[in-house]
Amino acid sequence: YDELAVEYANRLRYHQYLSAVNEKISTQNKRLRIQRKNLLLKNDELIAANLAKEVGLIVLASDKTVSPTSNCPTDSSLDTKALETENA
Repeated sequence: YDELAVEYANRLRYHQYLSAVNEKISTQNKRLRIQRKNLLLKNDELIAANLAKEVGLIVLASDKTVSPTSNCPTDSSLDTKALETENA
């Protein structure tokens, strides 16, 4: 009977040890999942910021004058007068 009680106590301690290890690993896994989510969110923010900068650079580098389309009436004499006034 004593041997059985000792065996039971040993198995109980081992079970408690395994439960504690399992709890620690579970907590670490939760922490790592949260860190991973935070890193993914930060990555998305950096990608969005980079895209915004790229768009801004494209806009700044593009030609700022837009040539008129064929259905857009223009009066070249007014354009010439405006240029002459600016240069005077």
